[in-house]
Amino acid sequence: MKKIVILTGALFLTAGTWAQDDIRQAAADAAQAIAEAPVEPQAAPKPCYWANSLAFDLGFNQTGFANWAAGGSTTFALAAGVDGKANYAKDLMTWDNRLQMLYGIIWSDDKPKPQKNNDRIYLESKWKYKTGKESKWSYSAGFDFRSQFSETWSVDGRGGQDYYEEPTLKSAIMSPAYINLGVGMDWKPGAWFDLSLSPLTGGMTVVWYNDNTLRRNYGMKPNPDGSYQPVLFQLGTQLKANAKFSINDKFHFETQLVAFYDYLFDYKSEYYTTHRPFPVRINWDNKISWQISRLFRIGLDTWLIYDPLVQNDSNAPRGVQFKEFASLNFTYTIANPLAIEKAKKK
Repeated sequence: MKKIVILTGALFLTAGTWAQDDIRQAAADAAQAIAEAPVEPQAAPKPCYWANSLAFDLGFNQTGFANWAAGGSTTFALAAGVDGKANYAKDLMTWDNRLQMLYGIIWSDDKPKPQKNNDRIYLESKWKYKTGKESKWSYSAGFDFRSQFSETWSVDGRGGQDYYEEPTLKSAIMSPAYINLGVGMDWKPGAWFDLSLSPLTGGMTVVWYNDNTLRRNYGMKPNPDGSYQPVLFQLGTQLKANAKFSINDKFHFETQLVAFYDYLFDYKSEYYTTHRPFPVRINWDNKISWQISRLFRIGLDTWLIYDPLVQNDSNAPRGVQFKEFASLNFTYTIANPLAIEKAKKK
């Protein structure tokens, strides 16, 4: 009996050893099969050449008075803005697009109706092709458009609350509008600065609103019947410089200077026998912003214009024009990941 028990145990041990060997061999065979299995190539991520962003600004301020001895007017002001960018880059070619739209109104209890305090449409598009992979120079073609949304009238309240002189129209949509299209070269030594020189630039000044005084004030040419033409064609050289700086991702400064020299400037015009303006139109825009939190921003925008064609109501050159706009805004930005990465690199 004892021998039978010993023999049975030996058989079980032998079978267990054989089973373990089989398991080890099966595991080894499976590992080898996995190692030798062909690796399926992963699909490469689809390249993205666009960097897009869209920023919204909304600002509001109010001033109120109740039995205030020093006097004053109760006012409400509302301003809104959109700044959209769509930039394309592939190999040696880039195509940058930007649209800025601003509009602000202010209501005061000493005025008969709300007045606008900001109104701007600005669209620019630039195509560039670098002369070499490491070159700072590019062939370029640029387009820009400037105008405003609504009419602006002069309102003179010197006569009191219920008396106003006859208002005159100062501007309207497409009145004026400035359109330029030019080709040339672009120099970009770094992400913070670029300079474009377009020695062949066609331009148009448009005053579509059928008002002879308005057209005259923006330099439109007269017709034989005494009316004024709605469009003035120009041909010249345009210089455009852009610079931008950032401090610790909170403080940003952007500036753009555009100068247009008109080859067709009419010095023989009767108007210029008494006034000899410098024949260059200059636009200088500055934008300062301080992002005090993720959703709130303090901004200061300034615009300077010199246009030798623009006259005042006394038929004299208006000279240098300047406007500034300060605001505390609720701001929200939508951007794709590529735009965020590019902004970080800059």
